[in-house]
Amino acid sequence: MLRGLETCKHGLEEGIRRIREDNEGLYVANASFLISEGKLRVGLSSLNVMNGKLEIEYDVHATQSMTLEREIHRLREETKGLNKCYQELPSQTESVSLNSKDLVTAVKDLQTENLKLKEIDKVINTNRKLR
Repeated sequence: MLRGLETCKHGLEEGIRRIREDNEGLYVANASFLISEGKLRVGLSSLNVMNGKLEIEYDVHATQSMTLEREIHRLREETKGLNKCYQELPSQTESVSLNSKDLVTAVKDLQTENLKLKEIDKVINTNRKLR
């Protein structure tokens, strides 16, 4: 019976030794898990910070995009107005051209009349001097 107890004791000690080895393996695995979990938390925190920065950058770009779209719309409207003015320009130029031809003729007529009046004035002044 003593031998049986000895064998049983030896079997129990062997079982305890295996359980301790298993526990040591579990402690090592748990420590490794805790280290990995810490690294993942740090990584997650970094990703959250980066996400915040990206959201701010997105807002800036979205605002710039809206501003550029408004500027494009304004420039298109301005271009329409300029095109309308450009389309009216030939008729206005033609009108001015006709007026300038009339003006040239009128100036020549006035110059001719002015010369005639100067000659008349000269004759009158000459007659006055002679008297």
